[in-house]
Amino acid sequence: MQSWIAMLSGFAGAGYGAADIWLYDGNYDLDTTSNDGLDTITPEDKAVRWSESVEFESAWQQGIMRGFFESFDWQNLKPDFDDGKIFKSDQAYYVAASVGNETYAIYLYARSKNSGAVLGMDANGSYDAAWFDPRTGETIEIGEIRADAQRSWNAPEKPGAEDYALILRKK
Repeated sequence: MQSWIAMLSGFAGAGYGAADIWLYDGNYDLDTTSNDGLDTITPEDKAVRWSESVEFESAWQQGIMRGFFESFDWQNLKPDFDDGKIFKSDQAYYVAASVGNETYAIYLYARSKNSGAVLGMDANGSYDAAWFDPRTGETIEIGEIRADAQRSWNAPEKPGAEDYALILRKK
């Protein structure tokens, strides 16, 4: 999740590592169990070395994410810092960016199927829309879509409650 949020917020890359890399000479508590509200990290988890952590599923997912962004001109994405100029949802956690009204990349990470509306689309254009599974790299085609009279489109529910990316590409 953090890497997707970083990329769609304008960062040029993301890091990956384990406690032995990130916490060199630090004062992070390695001896007790931590919980961030989503994941529980045990002292055993914190003791994993980088050379082992690069084989974790999350490390492979970094490569899947890279493939997603390499499929379009990601370096031209403009983040939706105004929160609601290119995507809006009152029921989903998301981060969104676009290349004008040509390409939209929206990452939805709430543990629900809730989605939202893509905004500011070309009223006369059509788009190919698809869901992207960041765990497997699978693309689930939605098909060709068009904006309504308000230049928006209500995306369907996510395919599952896990995180998914929504990609729209103008035809």
